[in-house]
Amino acid sequence: MKAALLKEFGSPLAVEEVPDPVLGTGEVVVDVVAARMLPYAREVFSGERGYLLDLPVVPGSGAIGRIRAVGPDATHLAVGDWVFCDPTVRSRDDSCAGSVGRVAWVVWPIGPPREDAGMTITPRLVATYPIPDRDGAQSFLDPTGPVPRLEVRSAESLRIYELKEQAELTAEFPTPSPHRWPREWVAPDLSFAVFATATEYVAVARNGTRLWKQPYGTWEVRRWGYLDFSTTGAASRPAAGDSSAGADQELRIWLRLPSGLPDSTLILTLDAEGTVLARSVLPCGGYERFVSLLWDENDEISGVTVSGGRAAATHYEARWESGAIVLGGRLPQGRGDLLLSEREYLGMDSTDARCMTVDRRGRDVSWHSLPTYQATASLSLSDFPAPGTGDCSVHNDPHISSSGGFVDDETAMVTLYNSYDEAAVYMFGRDDWREHSHWLADPATGALHGRIEYPMAEVDNVMPVGDGTWITEEWDAFYRWRR
Repeated sequence: MKAALLKEFGSPLAVEEVPDPVLGTGEVVVDVVAARMLPYAREVFSGERGYLLDLPVVPGSGAIGRIRAVGPDATHLAVGDWVFCDPTVRSRDDSCAGSVGRVAWVVWPIGPPREDAGMTITPRLVATYPIPDRDGAQSFLDPTGPVPRLEVRSAESLRIYELKEQAELTAEFPTPSPHRWPREWVAPDLSFAVFATATEYVAVARNGTRLWKQPYGTWEVRRWGYLDFSTTGAASRPAAGDSSAGADQELRIWLRLPSGLPDSTLILTLDAEGTVLARSVLPCGGYERFVSLLWDENDEISGVTVSGGRAAATHYEARWESGAIVLGGRLPQGRGDLLLSEREYLGMDSTDARCMTVDRRGRDVSWHSLPTYQATASLSLSDFPAPGTGDCSVHNDPHISSSGGFVDDETAMVTLYNSYDEAAVYMFGRDDWREHSHWLADPATGALHGRIEYPMAEVDNVMPVGDGTWITEEWDAFYRWRR
């Protein structure tokens, strides 16, 4: 088998073939699915901590995995059991057995044998992304580009990581102020980022140079701020992290500022240097309404959308003419607008032929053909096992969450969660936390494939990527899975 070896202190780990483990008395062989990394591991590997390791050694401080084989006198564990492994002074598979005086691994079962494994799906872990600076920064996952990205916000910087086999740092932008900022937008080629501070938009290059700023006073930019990028001469919208634009393509920045009028919207058009090219006052939107631009396949403005609250979005025709945005007539409200005023949108498949929505009260999830939004399949709460039984044993009053979407064009992720009674938990000490379970379903028929059984307990947050994988979040890492 392959393992990461520490051959000498201060040298990188070397991945090499090592002999397969041989079972001894009271021992088991575990296929490791996930292993933790201690924050001071670098100090151990460098020799700074002075640990008396017998080199070469396969380092490790704990793991989660599934038992492949058991020794001849195993009393509590069986092949297929999920276990947590921890180094301690014991040597039997019974964690209550007495010490026998040598350092070994204690193996703790983390789930009883299941009688309802027919609907259980064991996922394959394909990547682990440790969260940088977990205690001092905020992390946000963006799965929308060609490669998922992790944005890490700290008081000092905004860091952009691409999530491939490992998390690769692709850009870092010093913050314009030491205070938290409510929003930011990153240029498609990652050359600069625009931060929304307490009073202004500020564009910052990677080296910390402030490129330009646009003040907006005390406007609530977190809710109503808007910024977008387009490229002149481009055949399609610029994708995040796309640095392939030619010399004949120029970046345009479109940002919203308060107009000072209750029923109007001000949109500025800037070049990459921050020079204002146009000021367009649109007779729509206004206070407490979110406004965004619509684009055609040639990266030209084709419309304006106004939304806010639970009312259906309003769409207007629009075009770029004589150096300004010209607003046209109001477009008829489509079936999709009416649908999305009652349901939450969970995304489209890769062909833009089908979308997924969930009822706002969590009663069902549906798939719709586009552009008609005709429902083609659905999955309701009654299609799941009864609460408290089988694969729904963690639920007593489940609802369908808005945390879901297309894993790929043939598979969808659906999440069940319990209602959360804060008073019951904090005032009366009841175990009424919001339990989650993740399910895979067929978007063509609405049929359930099964519930995902992770090696770790109580996995809450999940985000489908669209390429057949999905990402879950734990306290110190993101995990990427595949069926």
